[in-house]
Amino acid sequence: MTRSGQALFVRAAIHPAPPCDANSNRCANATTCGSPTFSYNAGDQLAGSPYGSGYVYDTYGNLDTYAKTGGGSVNFDYDSYDHTIRIDDSTTRVDSVLSPDGRVLRRTVSSPPGVTITEDRWYGYTDSSDSPAWSRATSGGAYTTFLSNLVVTGTTPSYQLSDPKGTIVGTVTQAGAWATNSYPDEYGNITTVPASRLDWLGTQKRFVDHPGLDITRMGVRAYDPHIGRFLSQDPIAGGSANDYDYVNGDPINNLDLGGTYCVTGVKARHRVRSSGRRNHRPTWRTVETCNGVREVGRNVRRGAVPVANAALRYAPTVGRAGILINGCARGAVWGGVAAVFVTAATEGGGAPAAPFIVFTGCTLGAVAADNGVNF
Repeated sequence: MTRSGQALFVRAAIHPAPPCDANSNRCANATTCGSPTFSYNAGDQLAGSPYGSGYVYDTYGNLDTYAKTGGGSVNFDYDSYDHTIRIDDSTTRVDSVLSPDGRVLRRTVSSPPGVTITEDRWYGYTDSSDSPAWSRATSGGAYTTFLSNLVVTGTTPSYQLSDPKGTIVGTVTQAGAWATNSYPDEYGNITTVPASRLDWLGTQKRFVDHPGLDITRMGVRAYDPHIGRFLSQDPIAGGSANDYDYVNGDPINNLDLGGTYCVTGVKARHRVRSSGRRNHRPTWRTVETCNGVREVGRNVRRGAVPVANAALRYAPTVGRAGILINGCARGAVWGGVAAVFVTAATEGGGAPAAPFIVFTGCTLGAVAADNGVNF
């Protein structure tokens, strides 16, 4: 199975990605931009595509509605945090109840929209990630448990075989029966959505939220694989080439599982000595993002200040643009979920003149100036 997964991964890797314009917006479902079939406004918002027309965005930059090619309209609703909570393609409607950080707590499907409920489930979590640990119908019944490469409904397991990037190529039952999944292209387009709704990046628990449109929930944003774009603006300035594109137009080598910023690879872990916290040596990892920023200290619970200081010293030695501290809690030098650019950073997307730090996903109430870090 490993060889099969590797072969499939190679097939995806050699598939040519659609061409893009200078802002990393797809211009056509072809090999060149000679005859563009996608169009955009000055804000990189989609204006027309082979899949629809009349794209309208709300004042917060969220895709609100468009006319679907072949007939019908598609409408979206968002909560106060700009998370997608309703997707309606005139045939099927998906309503989601979300937590403030965007995790799905309840998902209801109705067809015709708002008339006949065909699915209604709760989702639960055992950690701080957005990957559910279990789900269950609101009417009761068996629990479905989600593990890394295993889904168990009641007491019945289904083993998932995946390629190296986490796309599920097929499943095996306890009796050994094999079922092949529809294999996606590099942007996640699939022919048939499996009943589990897990296919492209399925071991990462990236569920297809609306099977009729193939729209996938990627952390805090919804993603449309047909157009290779997110439906709402990037919550982190500079997270990718523009506010809507997916991973700088390079889905073969890059990922953005959280809908926040493009990541190109996980580097080695490092250890730094804490100053001010005796005998505490926090472990941190570096992740090279697609725009040259290094993420450090993901989910560091204590000692984030010395991690930041060590990271600043580390950045110039590798020639990176900056540092991103993500998921810090107690001891972080900045709180709040909004990104904060420190020193000579350009929030509009330009390259900073000097190494900078971005803090995001940190606990409120953290000290804003500590251990010699100046804001």
